[in-house]
Amino acid sequence: MSTHTSSTPSFTLRQLEHFVALAECSSIREAAARIHISESALTASLDQLEKGLGLQLCVRRKAQGISLTPNGRDMSTQAQQLLRAARELGSAAAHLRGSVCGTVRIGCVTGLAPTTLPRIMAAVHCRHPEVTITFELDSRRDIIAGARAGRFDLAIVTAGDLPEGLTSVTLYHNDIRVVLPGEHPLAEADVVELSDLADIPMVLVDTVESESNVNAIFASINTQPTVAVRAHTLDLARAFVGWGFGYSLQLQQDIGDFRWEGRLLAIRPVRPAPPRQPVVIAWSSYAEVPVRISAVVDVAVSEFRRDTPVRSLQP
Repeated sequence: MSTHTSSTPSFTLRQLEHFVALAECSSIREAAARIHISESALTASLDQLEKGLGLQLCVRRKAQGISLTPNGRDMSTQAQQLLRAARELGSAAAHLRGSVCGTVRIGCVTGLAPTTLPRIMAAVHCRHPEVTITFELDSRRDIIAGARAGRFDLAIVTAGDLPEGLTSVTLYHNDIRVVLPGEHPLAEADVVELSDLADIPMVLVDTVESESNVNAIFASINTQPTVAVRAHTLDLARAFVGWGFGYSLQLQQDIGDFRWEGRLLAIRPVRPAPPRQPVVIAWSSYAEVPVRISAVVDVAVSEFRRDTPVRSLQP
């Protein structure tokens, strides 16, 4: 008597997406937040996947979160490959129809997102309305690691020293500017001397990349900054500046005065001017670039070479 194995998959792509998210996180709570579903729905999806495969994929411990079993680690790798293949199948079909569609996952450095992501997403929506962009924000180090691991299709980061395995193209250049309280005496100048900043309180954007850049800038004039406050985000740093805790050095394209949470801030160039910071969009060098990804890269590059951005999505 022969035994027949059903050719119908005992799992869904959605379950695989949930499992991959869980494999990349340390807990069900973190994974559920990332993919925007409830913890109970994620747990149910994992239970169904394990039942369908007949394998235990992870061990759940209340105090220690989630850990993958050896089978779970193997299945995580294969699930990622299968999900990539499914996305490519959809994109290939769209290409044959003469259209570009599918999902493109972008990882972006948090501080670059406000001036980069909305503009790219608006331009892509106008030119390729069937392309969906999802994004995550994180540190430069984690975004690069995610791009190399296949978690992101594209990474938007400052250029620096990109590791082997990533290809990039420059979108634009940022300048390092000083952000001052609007009433600060130095805000009256058109250009602020770097030496005038060394002995007054500084609000440091507390990331590895920012601290390294700031130290290098002040080392160029043989001094060190006087760090008074460390802020984990650009927005928080600007808030501290607005309340008079000090100045901040930030990557900016604009110069002028603006209000932040009702407080007047002044953005000025500094002298000597630090090296300009290229902002790049990067992707994996190890595989052929799918049509949907190359289309987004082309749109992003052309958009930042325009004198004016595309119109907003609102009529």
